[in-house]
Amino acid sequence: MAGTLTQNSDRRLKKDITAIDYGLKEILALQPKAYNWKNQETEKLSLGLIAQEVQPIISEIVNAQDDEQKTLGISYTELIPVLIKAIQEQQAIIDNQKQVITSQEQTNTKQTDLLQALLVRVEALEKQSKKSHIELAKN
Repeated sequence: MAGTLTQNSDRRLKKDITAIDYGLKEILALQPKAYNWKNQETEKLSLGLIAQEVQPIISEIVNAQDDEQKTLGISYTELIPVLIKAIQEQQAIIDNQKQVITSQEQTNTKQTDLLQALLVRVEALEKQSKKSHIELAKN
């Protein structure tokens, strides 16, 4: 089966556009599952989410079908913007951590340089102290 799934996304077709509040917190709350379908003869393992578990977390992507049981389904396509937002949030965290690491590396370099300078001074003072002791011992 070849092809692409395309959905209209033109701004001109939309109204009341706002940023989504969902993101990393909600993605971390989702519990991906492996399962077999009850009504299929094949035992091919499927991967996905359980609609009843997703509904309290991101209700907008869970839809009831028009069947007698009101079977729940998930619009995985509508999960994509939440995943994008989660990635953006993670990237902001990573970028912040990179800045902290860079700052700590600079501080570490300065402290290493200072320590090295202090060690040189201590060594010089020890040599001077030994000389003084030797001269005092001679007198």
